[in-house]
Amino acid sequence: MSLQGLPDFYAPIQAEVKIFYPYEGTGNFVLVPDGLEIAARADGKPDFALTLVRGENLSRPPEPHGMLEFAVLSRYQMDTALRVLRERSSGATLVPACFSSGFLRFRPLTEIDRVPEELLQPVPLAGNGLGRGRYLLKLSQNNALLLRDSLKGEGGNLLGLKAIAEMEIVGVSPRLPLKVSFDPKQLLEALADLGNQNRQVPRDAIVNYFRNSLNSANLKVEGNLDAIAPSAVAEVLADRVRERFGTFCPAETAGAGPRIALLSPADTGTGRFLWDLSEPTPAHRPLVLQLDPFAAARQLVQDQGIDEVVKQTVVPAINTGHLRVYLADNLPKQRRGVVALGVTFRAKPNIPRRPQAIVETEELNESGDTPAVVLRFSPAEKQEYTLQTYAVLQDATGIQRFNGTVKTYQGDLLILNPDDFPVDFVPVEASRSLLEMADIQGILKRPDSGSQIQDLFALTLDRPVIALAIPKGAEGATLEIEARSKEGLGTIKLDPVPANPLWLDLHSLPQYGTQQVEVSCELKNTLFAVFEFLPEGRPETDKITLFFLPDTPKQALKYLPQSPFQSRYRYRQQLEGPSSQPSPWSDYCSPSQPLNLQV
Repeated sequence: MSLQGLPDFYAPIQAEVKIFYPYEGTGNFVLVPDGLEIAARADGKPDFALTLVRGENLSRPPEPHGMLEFAVLSRYQMDTALRVLRERSSGATLVPACFSSGFLRFRPLTEIDRVPEELLQPVPLAGNGLGRGRYLLKLSQNNALLLRDSLKGEGGNLLGLKAIAEMEIVGVSPRLPLKVSFDPKQLLEALADLGNQNRQVPRDAIVNYFRNSLNSANLKVEGNLDAIAPSAVAEVLADRVRERFGTFCPAETAGAGPRIALLSPADTGTGRFLWDLSEPTPAHRPLVLQLDPFAAARQLVQDQGIDEVVKQTVVPAINTGHLRVYLADNLPKQRRGVVALGVTFRAKPNIPRRPQAIVETEELNESGDTPAVVLRFSPAEKQEYTLQTYAVLQDATGIQRFNGTVKTYQGDLLILNPDDFPVDFVPVEASRSLLEMADIQGILKRPDSGSQIQDLFALTLDRPVIALAIPKGAEGATLEIEARSKEGLGTIKLDPVPANPLWLDLHSLPQYGTQQVEVSCELKNTLFAVFEFLPEGRPETDKITLFFLPDTPKQALKYLPQSPFQSRYRYRQQLEGPSSQPSPWSDYCSPSQPLNLQV
């Protein structure tokens, strides 16, 4: 993954909102979400469902149960953030920060609210790389019926719940003029003492350890520490520990803060490590957000009835010992260049209980349904298996199959994220407001054996999102985007960006929103000058007048275009004298460049 354009965690803009600069100053500023909400389906209704499941034969498995499933979407104050940005940088563009992975759990609204224990457990969110996650939880029949009654508001069973999501945002760790050396075994043993027996340590505890342990026996720091706040050094070192020695895991209890599961010292090697903190490195920073997932569902029930949210399904009976595994993914259903995508499940023969090997393959289609596969274990064995994802890609060079790593797994619910597959997905999505105004065309370019492969794509109101697939670890891939006005007002071409997940909105266009131009006027043999400015597409009654004097030779021209495709302006001088006519209008000028005048 290219670091260019990723959020730079160094010195964010902290105003009414939190905004990160793009790394290396190239690309869009990145806005941090301030909450979550239930996402909408294509028909505009909340993407929320409770499915009551039973077998054809109640005397045989599976036992009756429920499946709670909904999609969450990050919430952003885009207009507020763009206003804050444009006050600092004319023409700045903005995209939302997207979480890479996360967990969601429920917690009671009050201490007196009684909530089933299985609802309180953290569940992985299946992310799509664009700030949208899918939650899937298998419930006992009793708890599923309790939740159904709560949605209906019957029997006094209104569950007092709110949800907490713990997620990570990928960016670039701040660079510091320091070098840190350490023994990884000693460091990890010291950090592991701050967590539980599974080596899961709160990230805050790791930050506090480094804040209080700089230049201790475990760490040797080279550089001027007096010029840098210890908390800044601690955050950067925690970033590096997460990337090199840990994985993200949820808090032990709701509200306690995300944790990092550390590697065993035996897996880190021996000797001393040297980290140059001035070198750029990717970093995963935690983010905790809250939402009420049931408010939208209850409103839908009130408006259209319980059947709009609660479904019932009958599945074939399975033998005792067999395991039905549900698969949940949140990949965009439109996938460019993907011939096939799926998972293969395997279990070796278990003689004498089960002489045959288990091999089952489930292909993930684009229907959006939650597939399931039945693994035929014997009743007397542990239900443990391996899984391996695969992808079949097609491009100008032909068709090629890629296999993921083999992982050991157990359980009846498999959450799949884009990173679980043996290819890199580059999801691109455009907002409805942008697609109502423009047709979006894009090109994915990547080098391959001395040549360049190009993949063209389009986003429409019917298909606003697409997942582009490229070989894992492919370098040098870029995205080029252009927006063509539906009214024939022109085309806006965005600068090429590295092929990372991309969300497109009106805020992604430099020509959208308030435009500001620095206007300078050099006065020669006159005491003042008056100029009129007219934004493109506006009547002359909307002209803006600016006065220039010897002590005020610079003015800021600010205006709000009618459309991003009509963002230019014209100007003319208002001549002296009561009978004087204005000079002719100039040609159209771009707001991206300052204007220098002479009188």
